[in-house]
Amino acid sequence: MATGSDLTLTIPRNKLGEFIGSLLGQPRKKECSFEGGHFVATHDWILNIADIFEQRMAQNHHSLVSFRCRYFLENGIIDTVETIDAFRTYNDLSNKTSVGVDISVTYIVDFPGSETPEKQEIRVEVFSDFRLKETASPTAKREKIAKIQFMVNFANMTFGEDVSRHISTYIETIYKRDWVTKIISWWSTGSTIFIASGVIVMVGLFLRYASSESDKLMQIFKSIENNYTPEAQSQKLNILIEQYSNLVDPMALGYLAYSAVISVFFVMVALGGLRIIFNRFNRSFVIFNKYTEDKSTSFLRVNEYIKWAVCVALFIGTIGSLIATHIDRFFY
Repeated sequence: MATGSDLTLTIPRNKLGEFIGSLLGQPRKKECSFEGGHFVATHDWILNIADIFEQRMAQNHHSLVSFRCRYFLENGIIDTVETIDAFRTYNDLSNKTSVGVDISVTYIVDFPGSETPEKQEIRVEVFSDFRLKETASPTAKREKIAKIQFMVNFANMTFGEDVSRHISTYIETIYKRDWVTKIISWWSTGSTIFIASGVIVMVGLFLRYASSESDKLMQIFKSIENNYTPEAQSQKLNILIEQYSNLVDPMALGYLAYSAVISVFFVMVALGGLRIIFNRFNRSFVIFNKYTEDKSTSFLRVNEYIKWAVCVALFIGTIGSLIATHIDRFFY
């Protein structure tokens, strides 16, 4: 029974050791991590996390033993509240971007069929930049990555699975998976395929060049292969020397190398552009102040404009290509 800030539990004397053991360590733990992707965790969504906990606990008699929420800002500042009422009324007025929340709660629950109350712990971490969680500094050399993870310590299997399923389903609701993000993600993660394709194309061009020179050599030899006069033999020797010189012509090989460098350069530029676009469309937000809310709204609005611009450009480009291909039919 809880009265104000006091908590009173009724435990049979012969069950005290078992109860203390349940507090010191839980026999089961369930963890799940969602890494990367594009999500927008609004302030209301964050507040509803506590409601998810309460809804699942309401099925059994329970008491809230502890609550803590840590709020992370991009400048490394961490605010902490340690009551659920303070969590629900928290209001950050800073002009710094919010990047993450770390919520942890502990309940004592009376399950049917259990003679002693059991401790259940739940922790949910939501970060648009997980580097702040690990180092408290956004200048870490590791790449910025969005991450959501949760952990449930439980003694009752049915309870643990039920809570984990509801938290996982709730987390899925904030992920944005529109068609543009999917396409850009596939292009960006396929950078190795693009580079390998470029190398294969350049090797193919070189082999084609070498093959064409060899074909020329064979044609010339066939034209005089049955002529064994001294003049013909001399001509064959001259042709061999000349064609060999052409085959290893430094100018030709230099042009091929130049073409390879230019091709690789444009491939890398294209991949860099795709990466920039991918990072923009794959950016996540954790919002618990007005400054971040306004920033995310503006950012996502620009993304929508970019999507429409890309669609219009592709449509015009496709129509223009079709017209250019068949324009002669309009005049002849």
